[in-house]
Amino acid sequence: MNFFIKKNEAFFWPYLAFLILFLPVILFIPKGEFHIFLNTHHCIFGDYFFRMITSLGDGLVPVILALLFIFISLRKAFILAGSGVLAGIIAQVFKRLVFSQIVRPVKFFESSYDLYLVEGVDMHSSFSFPSGHSATIFALCLSLVYFVRKDIYKFLLFILALVVAMSRVYLSQHFFTDIYAGSVLGIFSAMIIYTYLEKIDNSWIDKNIVSVFKKP
Repeated sequence: MNFFIKKNEAFFWPYLAFLILFLPVILFIPKGEFHIFLNTHHCIFGDYFFRMITSLGDGLVPVILALLFIFISLRKAFILAGSGVLAGIIAQVFKRLVFSQIVRPVKFFESSYDLYLVEGVDMHSSFSFPSGHSATIFALCLSLVYFVRKDIYKFLLFILALVVAMSRVYLSQHFFTDIYAGSVLGIFSAMIIYTYLEKIDNSWIDKNIVSVFKKP
């Protein structure tokens, strides 16, 4: 685990900086006030961009990528699928069973503030905390970090995860606290799956699906 973190410092250091920098925001600024502040900053490009990129946090994305990676390496495919699925399951358990009473921005501000909403986005009102999309994209991007060598790509994967997570706030699908917690769940899930699968020392798992079923 320590080796994995050290090897991928280009992802983990920026992520740690993000957690530390915004921790005071989480602790000392009411989530409603911070959301209103962020909601006042929007533009035509942002509306289009965030509406498109937010789909990368959908739970099917890791599964689709995993299906492609089975033709490269089963281990990599399992890491992708496992991380995304575990992150999604944990997020759903928390939001539906533990924090089911926490509503999303459109419900929270229903009679107190007129939110700016992006046209064409199907808004949700319940099960706000934590953000499933944020958990999924952080799990996915940390899994992909395992596949790349250059630090610049690792850093860009962190930026991608952060941008997709922030899209949930821009679109008023979640509060900032939701994506903050979701990111932690995603990182936690990816590291669990990576740690488990790296211990499997079988030649077949590093082959692709064609090689495994290929006749000798």
